[in-house]
Amino acid sequence: MLNKETTRVLEEQRRHALTEEDAAVFAVALNKTPEPTWKAREAVQAYRNRVVHAD
Repeated sequence: MLNKETTRVLEEQRRHALTEEDAAVFAVALNKTPEPTWKAREAVQAYRNRVVHAD
């Protein structure tokens, strides 16, 4: 009996119930591509310089 109750409580704690509005906001956030930071842009440029000019 205790094992079943423990399992139920743990399962309940692992799940998060979202409202329809919360789910919609979450989906939009997942689908939104963030703008690259200046550090990321610098890293891409450094990579391209090394790879393109690696002759």
